[in-house]
Amino acid sequence: MTRPTAGELAAGAAVLAAAGAVVARPPVTGTGAAWTAGALVLGAAGLVGAAVVRRLGGARGPAAGMTVTGAALLVLAVLESAVDHDPGLRGVELRVLAAVLALLVPGLVITFPTGRLEHLTDRVAAGVVAACGLAVVVAPVEPVALPAGVLLCTAVVGAVWARFERSRDLDRERILWVLLGVGTVVVVGGHLLFAAEQFAGSAVETALLTVVLLCGLGIPAALVVALVAPRVTDVRRAISGVAVVIVMVDLALGVFAGTLATLEAITGRPPPRAVASVVCVVVAAGFHPALVRVRETLDQVLFGGRPDPVGVVSSLGDEFRRGGGPQQWLDALRASVDLPWAALHHDDEVVATSGRPVEPVTTIALHAGDEHVGDLVVGLPEHHRELPRATDAVLRLVAGPLARALQSARLAAQLQESRRLVVLAAEEERRRLRRDLHDGLGPVLAGVGYTADAARNVLDARPERSAELLATLREDVGGAIAEVRRLVHDLRPPVLDQLGLVAAVRQQAERVTQDGAGPAVTVEAGAVGTLPAAVEVAAYRVVSEAVLNVVRHAGARHARVTVRREDATLELLVADDGCRDAAWTPGVGLTSMRERLAQLGGTLEAGATPDGGRVLARLPLVGPP
Repeated sequence: MTRPTAGELAAGAAVLAAAGAVVARPPVTGTGAAWTAGALVLGAAGLVGAAVVRRLGGARGPAAGMTVTGAALLVLAVLESAVDHDPGLRGVELRVLAAVLALLVPGLVITFPTGRLEHLTDRVAAGVVAACGLAVVVAPVEPVALPAGVLLCTAVVGAVWARFERSRDLDRERILWVLLGVGTVVVVGGHLLFAAEQFAGSAVETALLTVVLLCGLGIPAALVVALVAPRVTDVRRAISGVAVVIVMVDLALGVFAGTLATLEAITGRPPPRAVASVVCVVVAAGFHPALVRVRETLDQVLFGGRPDPVGVVSSLGDEFRRGGGPQQWLDALRASVDLPWAALHHDDEVVATSGRPVEPVTTIALHAGDEHVGDLVVGLPEHHRELPRATDAVLRLVAGPLARALQSARLAAQLQESRRLVVLAAEEERRRLRRDLHDGLGPVLAGVGYTADAARNVLDARPERSAELLATLREDVGGAIAEVRRLVHDLRPPVLDQLGLVAAVRQQAERVTQDGAGPAVTVEAGAVGTLPAAVEVAAYRVVSEAVLNVVRHAGARHARVTVRREDATLELLVADDGCRDAAWTPGVGLTSMRERLAQLGGTLEAGATPDGGRVLARLPLVGPP
C-alpha cells in the first residue's frame, strides 16, 4: 500500500481539527464565526477528498478542482476571521467568495465526472459561467450579482441535464451521487436552519447550527464516492430513500402542527396536552400507510413508476444484439424494472447476479419450449412481500426471450467445449501416431537398413551368412508391413472400404460367433446408401464395441444388430436377451461410445430393459446422402 504524503497527512489533520473545533465551540457568536467554521470544515474536507480520489485512482480533473476549491475555502476562512481586525479585507473576502461560488464550484460541476468539456453544450455553459463569474468577482454587488447568478445557475443546470442525458452506466451513476450529496445537504441544511430560527439564543440553536456545518461534509463525501466507488450501493435507491425520509418528516410535522393550529383557530385557545397526544397517535398510526403511498409516488416521479414493457424488452433486446452475456442481460433487466437484486440460475449453478442480495426473493421459471433452462430469481423491493403486479407481468413477459437467450448461450458454450474436445482428441491421435511410428515402425526400418548393409558387406566373402541376413531382413520387412497395416486399421478399418458398413458389421458378427462360445448374433440391415466417412467409422466402432460388451458381460444366448437409415439419421440398435433390469455401470466401452457419438452430434441410450440389454445409437448424417 502506498504511504500518504505529508500534504495528505496535513490535510487530514486540518479537517479533523476543523470538525473538532466546530463541535467543541459551536458558532454562536455570530454569522461571521459560522462562516469561518463552515469554510474551514468544507475547505479541509475538499483537500482530503481530493487526496483520496488521487490515491484511489479517480479522475484527475475533478480531483484538481476539489483541491483548488478546498484551498480557496481555507483562504476564505482565514479572511473571514481577519475581517474583524481589518474591515478593509471585506472586499477581498467578497471577491474570494464570489470566485468560489461563481467560478470554481460551477466549473467543477459542469465538467464532472471526467474533468473535460466534451460537448458543445459544455463549452457554451463554460463560457456563460466564465462571463457571469468574472462579472460577479469584479463587481460583487446586488445589481450585478443577481442577474448574473440567475443566468449562471441556468447554464449549470442545463449543462448537467445535457451531460446526464448523454451519459451511460458509471458516469450517469456518478452524476446522481453528486446530485444526491448536494440535494441532501441543501434540503437538510435548510430545514435545520429554519428550525434554528425558532430556537434563537438557546442551546438548541447551537446544536442545530453545529449539525448544519457538519452536514456540509456530505458534498465532498458524495464527490469521493462518485469518483472512486459509484457502485458501492444503488444510488437510485439511496436517492429514493433520502427523498422518502425528508417528505415523511415534513408530512408528519406538517400534519401534526397543522392540526393543532386548526384546533387553536377554531377554539380560540391552544389545545390541551391530551388532544395533542391523540393527534400524535393518529399521525403515528397513519405513518406507515402514508409511507407506502409516498414511496410509490416518488418512485413514479423519480424512476418512471411502473415498468414499461416495451422499454424493458427493448433494453434487453439491445443487449442481445450487442452480443452481451448473462451478466449484461441481468444488469439491463434489473435497471429497467428497478429491482434491488436479480440472479440467473441453471440447476444448482448461479450463472450471473446483479445488485446486492436481499430477502425475500421470488423465482420465475424460464422455459424454452418444454425445456426448463433455468430460473430468474429477483429480490423484492423494500417493504414488499410480493412483486408488484406490473413488475411481475413484465418479468413474465421477458421470461421467454431470456430463456431462449440463456439456452442459446449454453448451447454455444457446449459447442465450444465440443470443439475443444475434438481438437484435443485429434491432437492425442497425432501424438499416438507419432509415438507408434517413432517407437514401432522407426526402429524396424532402421534395423532393415543395417541388415541390408551387413548382407551386402558379406555377400562375396560369406554367401551363407548373407543368406541368413536376407532371411532376417525379410522377417523384419514383414513385421514392418504388419505394423503399417495396424496403424492403417486404427485410422480407418480397411474392411469399410472393401465391403461397406453393413457387410463389415456382418463380418464382425460372424467373427464373434464362429467359435460357438459366444451368443448367436444376427444382423438386420436395410440400404444405408453412401455415408460420410466419419459417420461410417463411428458406426462401425460403436457396433463392434456393443457386440463385444454383449459377449463379455451380458451372458446372453442371442443378440440382434439392426442398422437402418431414416431421413438424415443413421440408427444403430444392439439388443440381447441377457441380464434384465440390472443397472449398468458405465465403463471404458460405454464412455468411449458416448464420446465418439457426441463428437458427431449423435446420442446414445444404453441400459437394461425387461427384455434384456439394449444399446441405441443415433448419428446425424451431416454429409451427402
